[in-house]
Amino acid sequence: MKTTSMLSTVAALAMLGAAASAQSTIYALDFRGARFVKTDETNFLGNLTVIGPNANTIYGIDFDQTATTLWGVENATLTAGTFDLTTGAFNAVGPVTGPIAGSGATGLTCDRNGVWYLSQYDLPTLTSSLYKGDVTTGVFTLVGPIVNAIIIDISIDSQGNL
Repeated sequence: MKTTSMLSTVAALAMLGAAASAQSTIYALDFRGARFVKTDETNFLGNLTVIGPNANTIYGIDFDQTATTLWGVENATLTAGTFDLTTGAFNAVGPVTGPIAGSGATGLTCDRNGVWYLSQYDLPTLTSSLYKGDVTTGVFTLVGPIVNAIIIDISIDSQGNL
């Protein structure tokens, strides 16, 4: 079914707005269609608009604490960057240090104080781990293992709960 496959290919959503409020623009990467899209919460599929192509494997995206810059970390290369909200282009900023090289970045989120969290899946150990740091500098440190399974994405609510 086309609707189901479209929803299942959207791996990460980021809502525009620092707090869960009346803001309703949603930005997402559609991996099956290799595109960057936007929509809203009132009619997700009906208002889906393609912004531009984007074939990057970025599984975690989030806005910074000011809700103005959308960041992501590329899965395989652990490269941090920002998205152009008008073209969908991913603009690489630099490498992320701390997480295990060669393991996938699976989630990214920012708290209201500007602290970033990154989840990563290490295939050899089958373990997901949590890192804390700063996506603008790329420096992250290990908080600890999460679970012996894959964590697909992480987020922080408006109250600061991860």
